[in-house]
Amino acid sequence: MKSLIIATLVSSIAFASSIAVKDPYVRVMPPGASASAGFVTFKNSSNKDVKIIAAKAEFAGTTELHTHEIKEGIMQMRKVDSMTIPANGELVLKPHGKHLMFFDLQKSLKAKDKVKINFKLSNGESLEAVFEARDLKKKH
Repeated sequence: MKSLIIATLVSSIAFASSIAVKDPYVRVMPPGASASAGFVTFKNSSNKDVKIIAAKAEFAGTTELHTHEIKEGIMQMRKVDSMTIPANGELVLKPHGKHLMFFDLQKSLKAKDKVKINFKLSNGESLEAVFEARDLKKKH
């Protein structure tokens, strides 16, 4: 029984560690802005799809998963319930595509500030990532 519990724990830890985060950043907004966006690439090295089912940012009252779609010739942003990180693949959150939206900002971010964002995954695990604030209007 003890070895079964240990095997289960090791399996759970290995599965959770199969998701890697690359180049996470949050858009710097002008003081007083009520919303911002976040972008990141998730890499899944497991042989099972994993869904992001929720996100929570320490600097925002509400965090939502969003996508852009063209409807009747007009680009529209839409909230989604989840995003899938494919098995042995990646999910890219980028401007004008899938992204994170942060509403009711609790503080203004300056370039190079670091903020934590927690993700709830469909496998019951959670993932914390540190995002850097970037001023996208300036050249890097």
